[in-house]
Amino acid sequence: MGLSTLLETLTDLVVIVGGDGRVREMSSSAAVFLGDRVGSTPHLHELSGVVEPGCLSDLASPVSQALTRTAAWRGTVWLIDVAGAVAPYMVTARLDPAGGVVIVARDTVDARARGAAERESRSKDEFVARLGHELRTPLNAMLGFAQLLELEPLTPDLHEDVERIITGGRHMQALIDDVLDLARLRAGRGDINKGPVNVLDIVQGVVELVEPLAERRGIRRVIQPARPLIADADRRRLWQVLLNLIGNALKYGREGGSVRVGIVPVTGSRIRIEVEDDGFGLSPSALSRLFRPFERLGAEDTGVEGSGLGLALSQALVTAMGGVLTVASRPGWAASSRSSSTLSTSATTTRTRIRRRHPASVSSSLVACAWSTSAAIPGCASSSPTRWPAR
Repeated sequence: MGLSTLLETLTDLVVIVGGDGRVREMSSSAAVFLGDRVGSTPHLHELSGVVEPGCLSDLASPVSQALTRTAAWRGTVWLIDVAGAVAPYMVTARLDPAGGVVIVARDTVDARARGAAERESRSKDEFVARLGHELRTPLNAMLGFAQLLELEPLTPDLHEDVERIITGGRHMQALIDDVLDLARLRAGRGDINKGPVNVLDIVQGVVELVEPLAERRGIRRVIQPARPLIADADRRRLWQVLLNLIGNALKYGREGGSVRVGIVPVTGSRIRIEVEDDGFGLSPSALSRLFRPFERLGAEDTGVEGSGLGLALSQALVTAMGGVLTVASRPGWAASSRSSSTLSTSATTTRTRIRRRHPASVSSSLVACAWSTSAAIPGCASSSPTRWPAR
């Protein structure tokens, strides 16, 4: 590659000055930056016209001294573009053996933007943390007084009002916890503590917890295959994610339909967990917005409770545990859909696939920690379906 070709590809402003002080070569980006403010073969002193006057007077002596002593200088210079805007550039000037000088100027806008984004992110995290604390204090007081009122001999109507206060307060508490959790995870400060976990125990515990909702909607439930596999996982976080995903399958699945949860070993040290329902699938445009915080994809108009934080938090938990959560679906009732999550530890790779057929807030998607399929829980070896009792 010739020098001219190289200069054409550079985004930095590069000017090569000969021993006579005349500009011999310049990059295309430098030519655009200088415009018609210099001639076709400008002299070095003409380039000073694009330097902010105050900066020029401050740098004249230091640059000259540095080039004399070490044949090189590097520092920040404020340059004026063709529109008259002034911006800082990181400039390097180096003398060559022939007595010329090579000048390279790099726009620091990317570094400044990155620094501004990092400062904004820190400010946002601090704001969310302070807001959560400020909201929790009066909320706890409100719930405490409401619980005291609940013990009083009130009329049925008043008792019902107090129960509404407690229910709403607890919902607000959960929402604040989710927002703070999501902020911490996205800032890389999530609380993840992994260890050996019996996946089947967690699945059974979660499905038993959501059994009242399944019975209320007449949804048939089954765990199949029910393999007693051990995962290197954060038990609390895995429970949290499964509760969200299985809960979504029951909330948004078809009334009178079915939900299946499966635990399947895959090749190597991997496990696939499947959550399948027969709700209404998602369109491609809805899928693209699925993991956005507070995005419910129209479910807010259905009367089904939710904040739109569950999947965003689940994805953040997967990421914090070294995995990736993805979803595939197509619209229509009983439309086959699948979500997959890939997770790994230092010695283990885990893939979690979730089949899903559902509407707005995602019925079937799943995540887990790094799974180890090398061990099973004694006395639990069974691949036959485990069914929730239907009443």
